[in-house]
Amino acid sequence: MARWEPWRINATTTVPYSTKGWVTVTIPLTSFRASHPELGQGMGDSLTKIADLTGESGNTSCIMYIHNYGLSAGSFYGAVDNLRVVKIK
Repeated sequence: MARWEPWRINATTTVPYSTKGWVTVTIPLTSFRASHPELGQGMGDSLTKIADLTGESGNTSCIMYIHNYGLSAGSFYGAVDNLRVVKIK
């Protein structure tokens, strides 16, 4: 899992965040993190190779989903468009 949380300062502190339009987000492979038994999903060690994502099967299909891990009740208004994976040399 990769977490993109520009509103999060640390594990317990958040700040307001808003945009005035689309934001391009680049998520490097090292931002995908394993699950941590105490901290939760996406909070463990950084992944270092594609096989860490695909597993032994090598299955490269992907399901994208959005979690709202908000610390307090609130609303998330957002959209996702034009996903792509690019190999950087």
